[in-house]
Amino acid sequence: AVAVNALRRRLARRRPRRVLVGLEVAASQSWRILRGANGEDEKNANDKNKKTRVAVFTNHTGVCPRTGRHVVDMLHACASVDLRLVFAPEHGFRGEKQAGYSSGGAATDSITGVAVFDAYRSRGDPAALASVLEEADVDCVVFDVQDVGARFYTYVSSMYDLLVAVARLNNDFSSPSETKTKDKTARRLRKKSRRPRTRVVILDRPNPLGGTTTEGPVVVEPGFDSFVSRVSVPIRHGMTVGELALLFNKRFVASDPCNPSGRKLAKTDLRVSPMRRWRRWMAWEDTKLPWVPPSPNVPSPTSALAYVGTCLLEATNACEGRGTTTPFELIGAPWADNRLAREMNNVLGATNKEPSSSLRRGALRRRRPTAPSVDARTRRPASACVWREAHFTPSWGKEKDVKCVGAAAMFSSSEDENLGENLALSKIAFVKRALFLEGVEVLLALKKLYPTAFQWRGGAGARE
Repeated sequence: AVAVNALRRRLARRRPRRVLVGLEVAASQSWRILRGANGEDEKNANDKNKKTRVAVFTNHTGVCPRTGRHVVDMLHACASVDLRLVFAPEHGFRGEKQAGYSSGGAATDSITGVAVFDAYRSRGDPAALASVLEEADVDCVVFDVQDVGARFYTYVSSMYDLLVAVARLNNDFSSPSETKTKDKTARRLRKKSRRPRTRVVILDRPNPLGGTTTEGPVVVEPGFDSFVSRVSVPIRHGMTVGELALLFNKRFVASDPCNPSGRKLAKTDLRVSPMRRWRRWMAWEDTKLPWVPPSPNVPSPTSALAYVGTCLLEATNACEGRGTTTPFELIGAPWADNRLAREMNNVLGATNKEPSSSLRRGALRRRRPTAPSVDARTRRPASACVWREAHFTPSWGKEKDVKCVGAAAMFSSSEDENLGENLALSKIAFVKRALFLEGVEVLLALKKLYPTAFQWRGGAGARE
């Protein structure tokens, strides 16, 4: 018994093992993944002293969780890397810009002196990215950005444009029919004069919504695609950026109108630096990683859980919480009232049960975690949260300095309808608590309660 107790104390003192992101894995391997298939660049095969020419597509989230160093600083200090260019997505290289804005024009990183190209300004135009890459003459493009798990988050659209641009560049803008020519001499000369291929390396990071659940419409109908819906994947896609890159390349890159070659990236041209210790059931808290807000309005992991659903309000005249301290967890409008919170709780089956007798007595028993329950009335998954009445005044945004009434999402670490019966919420249950279903129900509740005041936004006022 003494030995068992000693072992328990020793195990209790052990720090939980943190997930290692793709950046850490690549750095621990001396950045071998940046070099060619045989460990050396095609351009530099005859000169061992030459460095790998690298461009980086990243923002403020591309940091090492252990040291806090940025991927650009790490690559700039690497003796085997010649850092040529940095691409910045929406919100800018340092993440200081609000939604719909970016760095704006050409700039230079003050620390490394590397040129920064605003990729968001050329969004939806892979040909522009291909021209910049060709001018920079790089061997490899590294992508390291933290996603939030929603299709309409623009970082994954930027990654898609990057893949199309590199595929266009690697295949010399030629069409598949040109490669079938019977003139072997012409084919050989064209192959000899072709520029060396550029590779894409994805440094993988966790999906804050987990990887066990997908939700929402999949198909993007012709004519309705935009930079917030580039390809047909679920709104809550349940994939990491590395998995998305492989999917994009396999199914969409070859058929993209901006890729006249009609060919995708070769296996050696697209690599993913995988994470270690990450499992699909993991919520962000399970990864033990620090949270770096991917954008100014996703300040916490719970904001990411809410964003995938309540961001749908951006297409309406209701407020999605921008300009408050809890964006996307707080919803409302100047014309709404306290009925919204009650309607949400009623529709989604959120209960107001009193704690059980065992909880009031404090006699809590640890139970084996279970999967999220299903509401017996609607046969749908139990509510991801409870909604409370909320009054707020946004400091900026659609309803700047205007008092709004609505509802606020209250997340918990246990299933409210089983409070006191099952205090240990299962890991699978946690990652299923993203608010996509709730976001749809919010739209229906607003239309039902305020049929004349609620409106869809259109024209120039609506976001892409």
